[in-house]
Amino acid sequence: MVKYGHNEMDLIEFFVVLPWTTSRLGGQSCHESVVIGSENLVNIDVSMGSDKFEKLSEDGFIEGHSSDEENCLSQMYESIVDNEWKPNLNGSVSLKVGNTFESVALLREVMVKYAIQEGFELNRIKNDGVRYIKGKHECQIKSVNKDATAPWIAKVCAGLIQTNPGVGVNVIRSADHIACYGKLLKYAHILMKMNRGACVKGPYRGVLLSAIALDTDSGIFPLAFCICEVENYDSWGYFLSLLYEFIGADDHRPVTIISDRQKGLLCGLEKYWPNASTRYCARHIFANLKCKFPGLNVMGFFWKACRATNQYDFERAMSQIRAKDQNCYEWLRKIPPAQWSRSGFDHHVKSDHVTNTMTESFNKWVDEVRDKPVLTILEHIRRQLMVRMLKKYQLGETWQDHLTPYARERLNQSSNEARRIKVFGGRGELFECCQAGYRNFLVHIIDGTCECGMWQVSGVPCKHAVAAILHKGGQPENYVHHYLTKESFMMTYMGTINPIPDECAWPEVEAEPSPDVVVPVKVRPPDIKALVGRPKKKRMHLPAQLEWLEDCG
Repeated sequence: MVKYGHNEMDLIEFFVVLPWTTSRLGGQSCHESVVIGSENLVNIDVSMGSDKFEKLSEDGFIEGHSSDEENCLSQMYESIVDNEWKPNLNGSVSLKVGNTFESVALLREVMVKYAIQEGFELNRIKNDGVRYIKGKHECQIKSVNKDATAPWIAKVCAGLIQTNPGVGVNVIRSADHIACYGKLLKYAHILMKMNRGACVKGPYRGVLLSAIALDTDSGIFPLAFCICEVENYDSWGYFLSLLYEFIGADDHRPVTIISDRQKGLLCGLEKYWPNASTRYCARHIFANLKCKFPGLNVMGFFWKACRATNQYDFERAMSQIRAKDQNCYEWLRKIPPAQWSRSGFDHHVKSDHVTNTMTESFNKWVDEVRDKPVLTILEHIRRQLMVRMLKKYQLGETWQDHLTPYARERLNQSSNEARRIKVFGGRGELFECCQAGYRNFLVHIIDGTCECGMWQVSGVPCKHAVAAILHKGGQPENYVHHYLTKESFMMTYMGTINPIPDECAWPEVEAEPSPDVVVPVKVRPPDIKALVGRPKKKRMHLPAQLEWLEDCG
């Protein structure tokens, strides 16, 4: 008995009809065969050397005997031959009750192809002597199937390759890539009509530029993305100018942009976002430091300086780096602390992030479609955003707390640590907080400041602030910045992204003439530039980056 299934309720099961002797089949030879099971098929039990016919009903097995066993065996053999499975003319797989297979190997091969075709994964449960059928397939179709292995793909494509020995992968898929560029104008038109208001690895390579923000629960909130031919000053300038036009031109709120200091990005920020404060990803700074000073072990001191929330702690960590290596100290000093250390961050922006891991999270969204046509990539991201906007809004509606879970968790941590702090205060709002083994800090409740700096940077009262607030008789949650409240979270996800109709319903459009931008009547793919070596789909990390990932993981 062979059972296949992809969950407890959806099982496809088969039983093997073992070979019989030729004398018992009227002189006919019979190879090992497999029959698709059903409620009305006969199940043959050949255990203990006896043949017994049982018919499966909904209530179980009901025994039945034949007066002429040889005749019944011959009829069964004829039924197996008459219902032998054959592939469809187009190569697809169809299964029906009564299908037989000449071998178990063929059965397994057909089932793998059928599972990939229908979009589910097979779960080989076990082999036994009992069979039964449960329901029908109701699981979601999967686009990725572990059964589609390299040997399986090679076997499927063997015929095409044998008849066309010079065929390449790009020949099979390039037509879709080229056609998608010609549909971009129609796609943009229907997208705007329905919604008013990382590297790409296909044959036509490109770069995915993105702007990712943090929501009030410290989750990613994609703002904009763009697929361009290369990463340079022009592409970043185009992207940043549009980003500023939509979210920055009429908004006087403080903005901080954290980046990896990519090519052309810094110049674009100076031109189009001159009033925004900038941060550099500390992980990439440390990777550059490791390349610049190989073998120098200052990782602990570097991250102390990076996470220091006040000037005293920052200078102390830097002095330790200086004691290790003067050149490394001077190299770090050339980078303004406001761009990589919490001690220099803008206090109006209530975020203490020192890395741009939010972009890494967004890049994971497109990992599975990096080598797909450009429209497939854009639609994949649009649908991800559409679903995410709805799910996040529905999640916020379930919260009973007026703070986000992220803010509540940080506040609870501060409250636990505040129990060890002694508070001394006079008549005003200034308090002195003391803890054994640590330096003393002054807290000003009305100004929302603490000398340690954490309250100003994060927007959540630190342990010193919580101790002072409780000493005064206040409630710490009332002093959390409004950026980190449920109300702000719901406002963030108030908008929506609407579905768009099928491609056949997209109207024909032409590019509108513009004095500043020359748009061709038909968008064509960029020129293909042959690169040395085999194309890589995975991003390569520097050794220092891998070290950081292991340290955090």
